[in-house]
Amino acid sequence: MTLDLVNEAGKFSGRVTTANGAYEIIKGQVIDGLLTLELQDKDSVAKLSLRPTENKLVGELFAHGRTGAVDFKRVSKDEITGEWDAAADAQGQPFPFTLTLKVDGEKVTGSSNSELGNTTISSGVWKDGKLVIVLESGSGQIGLIATLQDGKLVGDYDFLSQLQGKWVAVRKK
Repeated sequence: MTLDLVNEAGKFSGRVTTANGAYEIIKGQVIDGLLTLELQDKDSVAKLSLRPTENKLVGELFAHGRTGAVDFKRVSKDEITGEWDAAADAQGQPFPFTLTLKVDGEKVTGSSNSELGNTTISSGVWKDGKLVIVLESGSGQIGLIATLQDGKLVGDYDFLSQLQGKWVAVRKK
């Protein structure tokens, strides 16, 4: 079961998807820390009551005359998997490269391709909106750090502590 929940200024919307179908959130409220959502599918109404605990929402779903326990774990939205056209500022000269990124939880894998050849990501993390990767090049390690700003990856790089600068990447269309 999945819960896609949007809270915009206290107005709740979204969807709950179960093995039996999808319910749209038609109403929601929080009273004394209890989130109550009213749900509607094509022919019935359901109710979800949830309390936050650590990184989860735990509670009950009442649907089709039955009540069952539910436990939703927060999952970060994957905003960076895919191919990116990038450029680093190498002492005032643009150095173009392509990044291919794959996110699995917080772990990032993938590769980079440039005029100097292909390199792989030896370690990578995407956590709290921040990307940190290390590329293994023939000349040594390149560290890249970035955040997502207006759909672009924007950040800093460090090549062997000898060359540092800024870099930016846009998603390939």
